[in-house]
Amino acid sequence: MNYYRRSRHPQTLLLVYYLFLTGSSDAEIMNNTRANEAGLSKIKRFNDSMSKNKHYISASCEIGIDLQLGKRMFNMYHEKQNGLPLSYQSHRIGFRNAFKMLLEGKSDMDILANGNSELQLNKAKEFLHIAPDADKLLLAVIGQKFGIARESVAAMLRIYRDQKAEIMRIEDLQDNRIIPITSMRK
Repeated sequence: MNYYRRSRHPQTLLLVYYLFLTGSSDAEIMNNTRANEAGLSKIKRFNDSMSKNKHYISASCEIGIDLQLGKRMFNMYHEKQNGLPLSYQSHRIGFRNAFKMLLEGKSDMDILANGNSELQLNKAKEFLHIAPDADKLLLAVIGQKFGIARESVAAMLRIYRDQKAEIMRIEDLQDNRIIPITSMRK
């Protein structure tokens, strides 16, 4: 018997739907995701609504699923119908992760081996070229150009600035331009 708390996080619902579309059994889904039975029934009802050609907004409202979550599930449903690989793994955190690994100097193979898709890697490389001049552009414009969320753009720019500041700090330490605070007190 499972004594740990069942997850009610929306990402869990996406994972449950991903596993459902890949053909996992109900017991396997319950054991691997910590999902509750209500979440699993929501997933099944959503899938039934999609198979009846309902719009994802009406299906999401009927079932009680967040509209953005419903849209992502709708996209996964159509990817499954069209025989495409399911995009569960390519959410916006992946772009941030790929960009961070790129800044750390990891190779393309390392980034792909970490679970990132080629799309995430390519977008991270494109973003790396625009990052130095990104202060001149609006976050929404950059997000629209790359097809990623504005919040992801802000997070990636923050990562870039932090990395740049760290490099500058290391260069200053190597050149002995920074005077330690302890030597100033003497």
